[in-house]
Amino acid sequence: MERLQQQFQHAKHAVTQLPKTLDSASKLRLYGLHQQALIGDCNKPVPAPWDAVAFAKYGAWHDLKGMTTEQAMRLYIELVEKLQHQHIRH
Repeated sequence: MERLQQQFQHAKHAVTQLPKTLDSASKLRLYGLHQQALIGDCNKPVPAPWDAVAFAKYGAWHDLKGMTTEQAMRLYIELVEKLQHQHIRH
């Protein structure tokens, strides 16, 4: 688990190096996985549907309900690596 946490921390830093123009789906997936890895299941109330950003972020996190910390960390790391490779190719 310690190695996984180190890889997760490295991936969190690597996200800051990705282009700010990432697509919304990738940003939301990163957010949801990050929250699930650090906090666990979504503990926030459902935001108002007219607050589109908050509602989308809530959905991205809430959809991961039941996912373990380890699973979320692994998927986050994989997604960051995939996004890094896409950025390098462009």
